[in-house]
Amino acid sequence: MSEEGIGVYTIARQLNADGVPTKFNYYDGTFKRKDNYTNQITSHNKSDVRWRGNVVHLLLKNTIYKGSRKWNNGLNETKVPAIIDEITWDRVNANLKLNKKNVGKRDEYHYLLNGLVFCGTCGKEYRGKKRLKGRDNAYKCKSKMRNAQSCTSRALSIPKLETFIIKHLFLSKDLEEYLSGLSGDKKDIDGITTKLSSLCMENERNKAIEKKAYDRLLDPDFSDDEIIKERLKTVKKKIQDNDIAITELENRLIERDQKNRTKRIKNTIGKYKLTTGFDETKELVHSLIKKITIQHNNKPDSRGGYFLIKIEYRGFEESIMFMTDWAALKWYQVGYYRSRAITKEDLQDDVDLLKYFIKASGKKIQVPKDFVGFEAYGGGKGESIIELNPDELIYFD
Repeated sequence: MSEEGIGVYTIARQLNADGVPTKFNYYDGTFKRKDNYTNQITSHNKSDVRWRGNVVHLLLKNTIYKGSRKWNNGLNETKVPAIIDEITWDRVNANLKLNKKNVGKRDEYHYLLNGLVFCGTCGKEYRGKKRLKGRDNAYKCKSKMRNAQSCTSRALSIPKLETFIIKHLFLSKDLEEYLSGLSGDKKDIDGITTKLSSLCMENERNKAIEKKAYDRLLDPDFSDDEIIKERLKTVKKKIQDNDIAITELENRLIERDQKNRTKRIKNTIGKYKLTTGFDETKELVHSLIKKITIQHNNKPDSRGGYFLIKIEYRGFEESIMFMTDWAALKWYQVGYYRSRAITKEDLQDDVDLLKYFIKASGKKIQVPKDFVGFEAYGGGKGESIIELNPDELIYFD
């Protein structure tokens, strides 16, 4: 196929369409992958791995298929049984270089929300897909990219979604007032503090074991003791893992501290200007938003249906829900979620409701001291609408 001039990405799509398994598909278990946008490490099932263009390219470039196994940066070589003859291999690779030369400079695109947006239908990530010479300019469900029939979700315009998020975060004062007015979750903070203390104590014990193991290995009688060496290796790995977990918990505590949280929100929102470049804007957006879930709903009497967009914020349990139609020019706040009472008035209402339930059950009315209110969903404010002007959409490319 490559020799006929078919590109590696087209070959990958054809292999997937034909159901050709990858080498991972023959094994059980998972593997980890680091996201280039969020630096988050996620686990994936080996059975779900599909062909990709870069993998096909690496296979075509591998000399082992023409009978030459190279290692040590090509300095060492061993002859192995060939799968294809050397003339064919050379011809295919010469064609690869020619194709690469003829492609020209690859266009680079900027996606503000990659790594944050997920599909409410299948759970897969929404990824930006843009082609200046084509019609693609939208965030699409990854399931939809691979197989159009695998998910019923619809794509959402990149400039419209990104402009809405920027307006919601930085240009509307509603969000700053809402998040700044939320109190911290004491139960959550106490849980993080307890876990942090436990990990710190465990690390102190492991460091003592590590020092003792090193001292033993310095003794000539134990210098070659494999049991001590293996124990030392295990303890060092545990210390490294705990250090990472401790740093993460410390950051979570900083995020949840009320003073730090309010200051962080105001400082972050205040940094944005309409002239702010892509990289800084992306950093600001990712520091405020934890996750965006897009749920597309078909409506028989409505063109293109409508979208529900749930936004979750870093350091908060609360979230806000917006709705927009296929045109995505008017975004209505239709609800919010809270994990506890937000204001004193909310808490008093919840206390009164709790007393009513206790009294109705015939028990003695006694409100727990650690009662923080009920988990609740609420409707949106009618006046909370974000409108986009088609002539003022923000484009980063």
